[in-house]
Amino acid sequence: TFFHKPLYARILLLWENHLRQSNPTTTTTTTLPLPSSTVVTYGIFHHYWITEMAPYDMNERFFRLLKQPSNDYISRDDFFPYIRELLNDHPGLEFLSNHAEFQDKYAITVVCRIFYEVNLCHSGRITSRQIRKSNLVSVFQQVDEEQDINKVTKYFSYEHFYVLYCRFWELD
Repeated sequence: TFFHKPLYARILLLWENHLRQSNPTTTTTTTLPLPSSTVVTYGIFHHYWITEMAPYDMNERFFRLLKQPSNDYISRDDFFPYIRELLNDHPGLEFLSNHAEFQDKYAITVVCRIFYEVNLCHSGRITSRQIRKSNLVSVFQQVDEEQDINKVTKYFSYEHFYVLYCRFWELD
């Protein structure tokens, strides 16, 4: 449920890229901008599904959704739109709605925990292969289904974050 806004933005971005590729602009100054859409129509979604999702399994779909279209890896920044939506939508994190400082540090902590567990070579880039070898997709599914964020002890537990916060973040 917390993927809906980033997914919406990704679909529109890829549609805009598709329009640019199918109508290449010339170098003259008389070129008009391509029409942009703020609505995902059936046709736009169908194009997205056929090109980006249908040919792939769940792990590869997750990977393709999170990474930037021009990259073959997921960077730390790629996670933040999803963590922000989690903070906005998850009932177990509702108490943080008026605490921007905690939200930011929670998001950073979750992403660091993901990279520590999934990116074992510590390159700062998560590959499709690393996604496939990890439990990341299933943990994202768990956190979506579980009302109590603390029952998902991998990556997302607020209690684990708070222990880390008390030990490390307060040193700033």
